[in-house]
Amino acid sequence: MSNVLIYAIPADYHVHAVTWGLNHFGVACQVWVPGDLPDRATLSVEFGDEGRSIRLRQGEHVYALDDVQLIWNRRVAMPQAPSWAAETDAKFIEDECRELVNGLRHLLGRSVPTINSPLHQAAAARKLVQLGEARKAGFTTVPTLVSNDYDEICRFWARHGPVVAKPFRVAAWKQGDDIYTAQTVTLPEPREEWRRELELCPQIYQQRVAKQKEVRVIAFGRHRFAAEIINVGPASDDLRYDMRKQSVEYRQVEMPKDVELGIAAYMGALDILYGAFDFIVDEAGRWIFLECNESGQFLFLEVAIPDLGLLDAFCRWMCELMAIPGIDSVGPIRLDDFSRSGLQEQQAKRDWEVHKRGVLRTGLMLEDEPHSVKS
Repeated sequence: MSNVLIYAIPADYHVHAVTWGLNHFGVACQVWVPGDLPDRATLSVEFGDEGRSIRLRQGEHVYALDDVQLIWNRRVAMPQAPSWAAETDAKFIEDECRELVNGLRHLLGRSVPTINSPLHQAAAARKLVQLGEARKAGFTTVPTLVSNDYDEICRFWARHGPVVAKPFRVAAWKQGDDIYTAQTVTLPEPREEWRRELELCPQIYQQRVAKQKEVRVIAFGRHRFAAEIINVGPASDDLRYDMRKQSVEYRQVEMPKDVELGIAAYMGALDILYGAFDFIVDEAGRWIFLECNESGQFLFLEVAIPDLGLLDAFCRWMCELMAIPGIDSVGPIRLDDFSRSGLQEQQAKRDWEVHKRGVLRTGLMLEDEPHSVKS
Protein backbone atom coordinates (compact mmCIF):
# COMPACT_ATOMS: atom_id res chain seq x y z
CA MET A 1 0.00 0.00 0.00
CA SER A 2 1.21 3.50 -0.78
CA ASN A 3 0.28 6.08 1.81
CA VAL A 4 0.93 8.93 -0.63
CA LEU A 5 0.35 9.06 -4.38
CA ILE A 6 2.27 11.79 -6.21
CA TYR A 7 1.42 12.92 -9.74
CA ALA A 8 4.74 14.03 -11.19
CA ILE A 9 6.94 14.82 -14.16
CA PRO A 10 10.37 13.21 -14.63
CA ALA A 11 13.36 14.56 -12.69
CA ASP A 12 11.31 16.83 -10.42
CA TYR A 13 13.58 17.98 -7.57
CA HIS A 14 10.57 18.70 -5.33
CA VAL A 15 9.17 15.20 -5.76
CA HIS A 16 12.50 13.54 -4.99
CA ALA A 17 13.13 15.71 -1.92
CA VAL A 18 9.62 15.30 -0.48
CA THR A 19 9.64 11.54 -1.12
CA TRP A 20 12.98 11.33 0.71
CA GLY A 21 11.55 13.40 3.56
CA LEU A 22 8.37 11.36 3.89
CA ASN A 23 10.38 8.14 3.94
CA HIS A 24 12.12 9.48 7.08
CA PHE A 25 8.69 9.58 8.74
CA GLY A 26 7.97 6.01 7.67
CA VAL A 27 5.59 7.02 4.88
CA ALA A 28 5.61 5.10 1.60
CA CYS A 29 5.18 7.06 -1.64
CA GLN A 30 4.13 6.00 -5.11
CA VAL A 31 5.29 8.47 -7.76
CA TRP A 32 3.42 8.27 -11.04
CA VAL A 33 4.17 10.17 -14.24
CA PRO A 34 0.80 10.24 -16.08
CA GLY A 35 2.67 11.23 -19.25
CA ASP A 36 3.92 7.63 -19.39
CA LEU A 37 0.55 6.51 -20.69
CA PRO A 38 0.07 4.54 -22.81
CA ASP A 39 3.35 2.80 -23.69
CA ARG A 40 5.26 3.02 -20.38
CA ALA A 41 2.36 2.47 -18.02
CA THR A 42 -1.15 1.06 -17.96
CA LEU A 43 -4.02 2.05 -15.74
CA SER A 44 -7.10 -0.03 -14.94
CA VAL A 45 -10.16 1.11 -13.00
CA GLU A 46 -12.69 -1.67 -12.44
CA PHE A 47 -16.17 -1.39 -10.92
CA GLY A 48 -17.84 -4.65 -9.90
CA ASP A 49 -19.93 -6.41 -7.29
CA GLU A 50 -17.00 -6.38 -4.90
CA GLY A 51 -16.47 -2.65 -5.27
CA ARG A 52 -13.87 -0.56 -7.05
CA SER A 53 -10.34 -1.56 -7.94
CA ILE A 54 -7.59 0.70 -9.33
CA ARG A 55 -4.38 -0.86 -10.64
CA LEU A 56 -1.38 0.96 -12.02
CA ARG A 57 1.18 -1.12 -13.90
CA GLN A 58 4.68 0.24 -14.51
CA GLY A 59 6.98 -2.35 -16.08
CA GLU A 60 6.85 -5.49 -13.94
CA HIS A 61 5.32 -3.67 -10.96
CA VAL A 62 1.60 -3.42 -10.26
CA TYR A 63 0.40 -0.93 -7.64
CA ALA A 64 -3.04 -0.91 -6.04
CA LEU A 65 -4.24 2.66 -5.60
CA ASP A 66 -7.46 1.97 -3.71
CA ASP A 67 -5.94 2.55 -0.26
CA VAL A 68 -4.08 5.81 -0.95
CA GLN A 69 -4.39 8.13 2.05
CA LEU A 70 -3.15 11.37 0.50
CA ILE A 71 -2.48 12.69 -3.01
CA TRP A 72 0.03 15.37 -3.94
CA ASN A 73 -1.13 16.80 -7.23
CA ARG A 74 2.35 18.15 -7.94
CA ARG A 75 2.59 18.20 -11.76
CA VAL A 76 0.60 16.32 -14.39
CA ALA A 77 2.42 15.67 -17.66
CA MET A 78 0.52 15.40 -20.91
CA PRO A 79 0.07 11.79 -22.10
CA GLN A 80 1.71 11.23 -25.46
CA ALA A 81 1.02 8.71 -28.18
CA PRO A 82 3.95 6.33 -28.76
CA SER A 83 6.22 7.09 -31.69
CA TRP A 84 5.11 3.94 -33.50
CA ALA A 85 1.42 4.97 -33.51
CA ALA A 86 0.03 6.22 -36.80
CA GLU A 87 0.13 10.02 -36.99
CA THR A 88 -3.55 10.08 -37.90
CA ASP A 89 -4.37 8.21 -34.67
CA ALA A 90 -2.10 10.11 -32.28
CA LYS A 91 -4.55 12.83 -31.24
CA PHE A 92 -7.32 10.30 -30.53
CA ILE A 93 -4.94 8.16 -28.46
CA GLU A 94 -3.79 11.16 -26.44
CA ASP A 95 -7.33 12.44 -25.89
CA GLU A 96 -8.43 9.05 -24.59
CA CYS A 97 -5.41 8.79 -22.29
CA ARG A 98 -6.06 12.32 -21.04
CA GLU A 99 -9.66 11.42 -20.26
CA LEU A 100 -8.53 8.39 -18.27
CA VAL A 101 -5.98 10.43 -16.30
CA ASN A 102 -8.41 13.23 -15.55
CA GLY A 103 -11.15 10.78 -14.68
CA LEU A 104 -8.90 9.05 -12.14
CA ARG A 105 -7.72 12.36 -10.66
CA HIS A 106 -11.30 13.51 -10.14
CA LEU A 107 -12.48 10.11 -8.91
CA LEU A 108 -9.78 9.91 -6.25
CA GLY A 109 -9.98 13.63 -5.53
CA ARG A 110 -13.56 13.22 -4.39
CA SER A 111 -12.62 10.78 -1.63
CA VAL A 112 -8.91 11.25 -0.86
CA PRO A 113 -7.39 14.46 0.59
CA THR A 114 -5.54 16.06 -2.32
CA ILE A 115 -3.00 18.90 -2.48
CA ASN A 116 -4.69 20.50 -4.42
CA SER A 117 -7.98 18.99 -5.56
CA PRO A 118 -8.08 18.92 -9.39
CA LEU A 119 -11.55 20.46 -9.27
CA HIS A 120 -10.40 23.45 -7.22
CA GLN A 121 -7.03 23.62 -8.96
CA ALA A 122 -8.74 24.06 -12.32
CA ALA A 123 -10.29 27.32 -11.15
CA ALA A 124 -7.35 28.49 -9.02
CA ALA A 125 -4.96 28.26 -11.98
CA ARG A 126 -6.97 30.73 -14.09
CA LYS A 127 -5.46 34.23 -14.02
CA LEU A 128 -8.87 35.92 -14.33
CA VAL A 129 -10.17 33.99 -11.33
CA GLN A 130 -7.04 34.88 -9.35
CA LEU A 131 -7.42 38.59 -10.03
CA GLY A 132 -11.10 38.54 -9.12
CA GLU A 133 -10.57 36.61 -5.89
CA ALA A 134 -7.54 38.72 -4.92
CA ARG A 135 -9.66 41.86 -4.86
CA LYS A 136 -12.38 40.15 -2.83
CA ALA A 137 -9.76 38.85 -0.38
CA GLY A 138 -8.64 42.41 0.29
CA PHE A 139 -5.27 42.32 -1.48
CA THR A 140 -3.91 45.49 -3.06
CA THR A 141 -3.89 45.05 -6.84
CA VAL A 142 -2.86 47.21 -9.80
CA PRO A 143 -5.04 48.30 -12.74
CA THR A 144 -5.21 45.34 -15.12
CA LEU A 145 -6.62 44.70 -18.58
CA VAL A 146 -6.81 41.26 -20.18
CA SER A 147 -7.55 41.71 -23.86
CA ASN A 148 -6.65 41.32 -27.51
CA ASP A 149 -8.62 44.42 -28.56
CA TYR A 150 -6.25 47.07 -29.93
CA ASP A 151 -8.49 50.01 -29.08
CA GLU A 152 -8.98 48.77 -25.50
CA ILE A 153 -5.23 48.30 -25.10
CA CYS A 154 -4.59 51.84 -26.35
CA ARG A 155 -7.15 53.30 -23.94
CA PHE A 156 -5.66 51.33 -21.04
CA TRP A 157 -2.13 52.49 -21.89
CA ALA A 158 -3.29 56.12 -22.10
CA ARG A 159 -4.88 55.89 -18.62
CA HIS A 160 -2.26 53.78 -16.83
CA GLY A 161 1.03 53.94 -18.77
CA PRO A 162 3.73 52.83 -18.40
CA VAL A 163 2.34 49.31 -18.83
CA VAL A 164 3.80 45.80 -18.73
CA ALA A 165 2.50 42.98 -20.90
CA LYS A 166 2.66 39.41 -19.64
CA PRO A 167 1.50 36.05 -21.01
CA PHE A 168 -0.92 33.78 -19.20
CA ARG A 169 1.87 31.21 -19.06
CA VAL A 170 5.61 31.42 -19.46
CA ALA A 171 6.46 29.50 -22.62
CA ALA A 172 9.34 28.77 -24.98
CA TRP A 173 9.39 27.37 -28.48
CA LYS A 174 11.87 26.76 -31.25
CA GLN A 175 11.70 27.77 -34.90
CA GLY A 176 14.71 26.72 -36.92
CA ASP A 177 17.79 27.64 -34.93
CA ASP A 178 15.99 30.39 -33.00
CA ILE A 179 14.39 30.00 -29.56
CA TYR A 180 11.52 32.31 -28.61
CA THR A 181 10.19 32.97 -25.12
CA ALA A 182 7.10 34.68 -23.77
CA GLN A 183 7.72 36.64 -20.58
CA THR A 184 6.82 39.92 -18.90
CA VAL A 185 8.05 43.02 -20.76
CA THR A 186 7.39 46.77 -20.69
CA LEU A 187 5.00 47.68 -23.50
CA PRO A 188 5.83 50.86 -25.44
CA GLU A 189 2.90 53.08 -26.34
CA PRO A 190 0.92 51.05 -28.93
CA ARG A 191 1.09 52.05 -32.58
CA GLU A 192 -1.44 51.46 -35.33
CA GLU A 193 1.02 49.30 -37.25
CA TRP A 194 1.03 46.87 -34.29
CA ARG A 195 -2.76 46.36 -34.39
CA ARG A 196 -2.74 42.95 -36.04
CA GLU A 197 0.00 41.64 -33.77
CA LEU A 198 -1.69 42.88 -30.59
CA GLU A 199 -5.05 41.44 -31.64
CA LEU A 200 -3.53 38.12 -32.64
CA CYS A 201 -2.97 36.97 -29.05
CA PRO A 202 -4.65 38.06 -25.78
CA GLN A 203 -2.28 39.19 -23.06
CA ILE A 204 -2.40 40.54 -19.52
CA TYR A 205 -1.66 44.27 -19.33
CA GLN A 206 -0.88 45.89 -15.99
CA GLN A 207 0.25 49.27 -14.79
CA ARG A 208 4.01 49.13 -14.27
CA VAL A 209 4.90 49.55 -10.59
CA ALA A 210 8.15 51.01 -9.30
CA LYS A 211 9.16 48.30 -6.85
CA GLN A 212 11.54 47.87 -3.95
CA LYS A 213 11.47 44.08 -4.15
CA GLU A 214 9.32 41.06 -4.82
CA VAL A 215 8.17 38.55 -2.22
CA ARG A 216 7.19 34.91 -2.52
CA VAL A 217 4.95 33.52 0.21
CA ILE A 218 4.48 29.76 0.56
CA ALA A 219 1.25 28.91 2.35
CA PHE A 220 -0.04 25.52 3.51
CA GLY A 221 -1.89 24.45 6.64
CA ARG A 222 -0.94 26.84 9.45
CA HIS A 223 2.44 27.56 7.86
CA ARG A 224 3.47 30.77 6.09
CA PHE A 225 6.98 31.25 4.73
CA ALA A 226 7.80 34.63 3.19
CA ALA A 227 11.05 35.54 1.46
CA GLU A 228 11.91 38.79 -0.24
CA ILE A 229 13.76 38.57 -3.53
CA ILE A 230 15.94 41.56 -4.34
CA ASN A 231 17.89 42.27 -7.51
CA VAL A 232 21.60 42.72 -6.98
CA GLY A 233 22.28 43.31 -10.66
CA PRO A 234 20.43 45.01 -13.51
CA ALA A 235 16.73 44.14 -13.13
CA SER A 236 14.46 42.94 -15.90
CA ASP A 237 10.66 43.14 -15.95
CA ASP A 238 10.45 39.39 -15.27
CA LEU A 239 11.98 38.30 -11.97
CA ARG A 240 12.08 34.67 -13.07
CA TYR A 241 14.63 35.62 -15.72
CA ASP A 242 16.77 37.34 -13.08
CA MET A 243 16.48 34.29 -10.79
CA ARG A 244 17.74 32.04 -13.57
CA LYS A 245 20.71 34.39 -14.01
CA GLN A 246 21.29 34.15 -10.22
CA SER A 247 21.35 37.94 -9.98
CA VAL A 248 19.08 38.09 -6.92
CA GLU A 249 19.37 37.71 -3.16
CA TYR A 250 16.84 36.14 -0.78
CA ARG A 251 15.95 37.10 2.79
CA GLN A 252 13.21 35.83 5.09
CA VAL A 253 10.72 38.57 5.89
CA GLU A 254 7.68 39.13 8.10
CA MET A 255 4.31 39.63 6.44
CA PRO A 256 1.92 42.48 7.24
CA LYS A 257 -1.17 41.31 9.09
CA ASP A 258 -3.51 42.35 6.27
CA VAL A 259 -1.55 40.17 3.83
CA GLU A 260 -1.80 37.19 6.20
CA LEU A 261 -5.56 37.69 6.44
CA GLY A 262 -5.81 38.07 2.67
CA ILE A 263 -3.97 34.78 2.08
CA ALA A 264 -6.34 32.94 4.40
CA ALA A 265 -9.38 34.49 2.73
CA TYR A 266 -8.07 33.79 -0.77
CA MET A 267 -7.25 30.14 -0.08
CA GLY A 268 -10.56 29.63 1.67
CA ALA A 269 -12.53 31.12 -1.21
CA LEU A 270 -10.79 28.88 -3.78
CA ASP A 271 -10.66 25.87 -1.41
CA ILE A 272 -6.96 25.19 -1.98
CA LEU A 273 -4.63 23.67 0.61
CA TYR A 274 -1.38 24.99 -0.86
CA GLY A 275 -0.45 28.21 -2.64
CA ALA A 276 2.72 30.00 -3.78
CA PHE A 277 1.92 33.72 -3.73
CA ASP A 278 3.90 36.41 -5.54
CA PHE A 279 3.81 40.04 -4.43
CA ILE A 280 5.53 43.27 -5.40
CA VAL A 281 6.44 45.68 -2.61
CA ASP A 282 6.29 49.20 -4.04
CA GLU A 283 8.26 52.27 -2.95
CA ALA A 284 5.52 53.15 -0.45
CA GLY A 285 5.85 49.71 1.18
CA ARG A 286 2.52 48.35 -0.13
CA TRP A 287 2.34 44.62 -0.83
CA ILE A 288 0.70 44.27 -4.26
CA PHE A 289 -0.71 40.91 -5.34
CA LEU A 290 0.62 39.51 -8.62
CA GLU A 291 -0.56 35.90 -8.69
CA CYS A 292 -0.90 32.64 -6.80
CA ASN A 293 0.49 29.47 -8.33
CA GLU A 294 -1.49 26.62 -6.84
CA SER A 295 1.39 24.17 -7.48
CA GLY A 296 4.33 26.57 -7.53
CA GLN A 297 7.95 25.89 -6.63
CA PHE A 298 9.04 26.38 -3.02
CA LEU A 299 12.27 24.54 -2.23
CA PHE A 300 14.42 27.10 -4.05
CA LEU A 301 13.79 29.29 -1.01
CA GLU A 302 15.39 26.74 1.31
CA VAL A 303 18.29 26.34 -1.11
CA ALA A 304 18.86 30.10 -0.69
CA ILE A 305 17.99 30.19 3.03
CA PRO A 306 19.11 26.82 4.47
CA ASP A 307 17.62 27.40 7.93
CA LEU A 308 14.12 28.05 6.56
CA GLY A 309 12.86 24.55 7.40
CA LEU A 310 10.39 24.46 4.52
CA LEU A 311 10.93 20.83 3.53
CA ASP A 312 10.54 19.65 7.13
CA ALA A 313 7.34 21.66 7.63
CA PHE A 314 5.84 20.48 4.33
CA CYS A 315 6.52 16.79 5.03
CA ARG A 316 5.22 17.03 8.61
CA TRP A 317 2.08 18.77 7.34
CA MET A 318 1.47 15.92 4.88
CA CYS A 319 1.88 13.44 7.75
CA GLU A 320 -0.60 15.43 9.84
CA LEU A 321 -3.16 15.27 7.01
CA MET A 322 -2.85 11.46 7.16
CA ALA A 323 -2.80 11.38 10.99
CA ILE A 324 0.55 9.53 10.95
CA PRO A 325 1.52 8.89 14.60
CA GLY A 326 4.92 9.48 16.17
CA ILE A 327 6.22 12.18 13.83
CA ASP A 328 7.18 14.39 16.80
CA SER A 329 9.82 11.85 17.76
CA VAL A 330 11.57 12.24 14.38
CA GLY A 331 14.17 14.99 14.29
CA PRO A 332 13.99 17.76 11.70
CA ILE A 333 14.87 16.93 8.12
CA ARG A 334 16.94 19.39 6.12
CA LEU A 335 17.17 19.99 2.41
CA ASP A 336 20.95 20.26 2.79
CA ASP A 337 21.05 16.64 3.93
CA PHE A 338 19.05 15.53 0.91
CA SER A 339 21.29 17.51 -1.44
CA ARG A 340 24.45 16.01 0.07
CA SER A 341 23.05 12.49 -0.22
CA GLY A 342 23.46 12.49 -4.01
CA LEU A 343 20.04 10.87 -4.37
CA GLN A 344 18.69 13.71 -6.52
CA GLU A 345 21.32 13.21 -9.20
CA GLN A 346 20.82 9.44 -9.19
CA GLN A 347 17.04 9.69 -9.32
CA ALA A 348 17.01 12.39 -12.01
CA LYS A 349 19.30 10.33 -14.24
CA ARG A 350 17.12 7.26 -13.70
CA ASP A 351 13.98 9.28 -14.49
CA TRP A 352 15.27 10.47 -17.85
CA GLU A 353 16.41 6.95 -18.74
CA VAL A 354 13.12 5.34 -17.80
CA HIS A 355 10.55 7.76 -19.11
CA LYS A 356 9.63 7.85 -22.73
CA ARG A 357 11.05 11.26 -23.79
CA GLY A 358 14.23 13.08 -22.85
CA VAL A 359 12.16 16.27 -22.93
CA LEU A 360 8.44 16.53 -22.33
CA ARG A 361 6.23 18.69 -24.48
CA THR A 362 6.25 22.37 -23.64
CA GLY A 363 3.03 22.14 -21.64
CA LEU A 364 1.78 20.27 -18.64
CA MET A 365 -1.79 19.18 -18.31
CA LEU A 366 -4.18 20.83 -15.92
CA GLU A 367 -7.64 19.61 -16.78
CA ASP A 368 -7.71 20.01 -20.56
CA GLU A 369 -5.22 22.84 -21.10
CA PRO A 370 -1.41 23.07 -20.99
CA HIS A 371 0.03 24.48 -17.81
CA SER A 372 3.64 25.55 -17.72
CA VAL A 373 6.26 24.84 -15.10
CA LYS A 374 7.42 28.00 -13.43
CA SER A 375 9.26 29.20 -10.40
